[in-house]
Amino acid sequence: MKRILGCFIFLMITSQFFAGTVYYVDATNGNDANPGTELLPWITIQKAANTLKAEDTVIVNAGEYQERVSINTSGDSSSFITFRANGEVKLHGFNVYTNYIKIDGFTVTATECTWDENATGIWVEGSNCIIENNYAYYCPRVGITVRDGSHNCIVRNNRCHRNGTAGIEIHGFDHLVEGNEVWGSVGYHAGTGCTKDADGFRFFGSGHIFRGNYIHDISYDDPGNQHGPHIDAFQTWTAGSGGESAGNNIIFEQNWIDVLTAHSASSVGHGWMLENAHNILIINNVVRTFRASNTGGGGNSDLSFINNIFINDLSSNPSLSPSGIGAGNVSGCIIKNNIFYDIIDDQISITGSSGLEIDYNCAYRSDGVIPISDGAPNAHDLWGIDPKFVNVLENDFHLQSDSPCIDAGTSLSEVTNDYDGNSRPQGTGYDIGAYECVQFNLTIETSTNGTTDPSPGVYSHPEGTEVQVEAIPNSGYRFTNWSDDTSGTTNPITIKMNSDKSIKANFTTIFDPVDETGPGDETGPGDETAKKRGCFIVTAAYGSPLHPYVKILQDFRDKYLMPIKLGREIVNLYYKYSLFMANLIAKHKTLKVTVRIGLLPLITFSYSMLHLGPIVTAVVGGFIFVIPIFLISFFRRKLSRLEAKDPKALASLD
Repeated sequence: MKRILGCFIFLMITSQFFAGTVYYVDATNGNDANPGTELLPWITIQKAANTLKAEDTVIVNAGEYQERVSINTSGDSSSFITFRANGEVKLHGFNVYTNYIKIDGFTVTATECTWDENATGIWVEGSNCIIENNYAYYCPRVGITVRDGSHNCIVRNNRCHRNGTAGIEIHGFDHLVEGNEVWGSVGYHAGTGCTKDADGFRFFGSGHIFRGNYIHDISYDDPGNQHGPHIDAFQTWTAGSGGESAGNNIIFEQNWIDVLTAHSASSVGHGWMLENAHNILIINNVVRTFRASNTGGGGNSDLSFINNIFINDLSSNPSLSPSGIGAGNVSGCIIKNNIFYDIIDDQISITGSSGLEIDYNCAYRSDGVIPISDGAPNAHDLWGIDPKFVNVLENDFHLQSDSPCIDAGTSLSEVTNDYDGNSRPQGTGYDIGAYECVQFNLTIETSTNGTTDPSPGVYSHPEGTEVQVEAIPNSGYRFTNWSDDTSGTTNPITIKMNSDKSIKANFTTIFDPVDETGPGDETGPGDETAKKRGCFIVTAAYGSPLHPYVKILQDFRDKYLMPIKLGREIVNLYYKYSLFMANLIAKHKTLKVTVRIGLLPLITFSYSMLHLGPIVTAVVGGFIFVIPIFLISFFRRKLSRLEAKDPKALASLD
């Protein structure tokens, strides 16, 4: 019974991994008459769309597919129908008319200039769909569209480049739109004759969250935008297509907008273009635009701009009113904890508005001119005071540790974290701007016989700070390496504080005497110490510890000297005095040459001992010394005999 129950549980678990059928499509080797297996794939994606049911997945192999796919079958809440690209898969787009569909990793380019779905890269007219990791390029009317009537879709980590009207357009209810990149939108599409707008996102309906999106480089200088479209990072208005209302109950958080562009008095780049928008929460965004927001269309209410950074450029044309938050004709607006940087015209414009709460903002111009504004300065504003960003030129708008914006904001229940996701507050109060100044601890330790600068201890630094630490050895010691959360021998070392870190400086003696060991002990600690040490004099003479002669003498030392007491004493004596001599040799070229010549007999002897052994070395040495002595003795005897027989003959040799 237990065995049967175990098998049942195993089947239940494994069925979760093998639920549904996996099909394959291949543009080169496929055929729609095939069964759609990996070995016998289909040739069209539409064949898969017509076949798949809930829980099924189709893997589409890399290639170009001359088709636009229509999906008419739904998955369900526990089992999506999944279309997944394997490599770069190009096609003319998807029309999704059903629910619980996932489209993952495709490259789509629509080719028709119409006002219907066929001009859009991916068109979703269903609910609970996931559109992720796709690349929508040069579609005449929007890269990705989620239509009215849909709800609870996720549009995530897609890239939308040079699409018309907008990169992404959202209708319906309660969608999550995060991690997408939109850039280079163009209003005019050469070859199609299509002329439209050029926004980042358009939004309608309610309950959406736009989080962590990156909108950049949409410019009037682009040839595709010289007909003068309105360029906005986010836009909504009185009614969407089909009579749908403008955006309401929507959160924009942690988005990065870089659309600093202006063409004429009527064509400038905005962060948000709002008309009839209600209950809009804009928090923790970094926004570089010609105008941060525009509510000139009226009918807006309950707008909140909290903990954002708004940036402009002092070289912008002042006649076009490069400005910050335009909150004109608004009923109810909160503007708190924001930083306005290098904005030429009004930091805040509030003409015709009511129910305003404006305070705790920082406004600064790097040219020293005091900023102007309709609704500021107020009691807690930091007006004309440098927020002290880490590095403006590198787009690092974190706060330096001495920024006046730290703990200078007001606590707001709508904001619980910052642009990086760090919780607020980190100190005694909220920081002004999109970033909370996070402090990380650097713990510095050392081994014995040395210290550091800064001295060992625990130090707190703001996130992103670069800290230089130098290891300082005591007299007679040297720095060897860093350990713990870093490594290497660079000294001083630079530590970037992006988390709590601990580093340790390690030191060792310049000279460690070799420990003596008792008779017969061949593995004492001194043996290992000596083996790790080079030959100072030979290294100085030949200029490198890697020279082969250094290795010969090291091997001779380890094999013949270290195992015996007398040898260890000789090695100790050598290391006690050789460092001074080595330093002297290294400084004088003539001395180097002299020492090299003097070392040759020792090197020759050591090499012979290592490679020929003591007996052969003794024999060879004997020949080297005995033969000359024998020859000298031999010739002396010959000469003596010659002199005895014929003194005149010997004299003739002189």
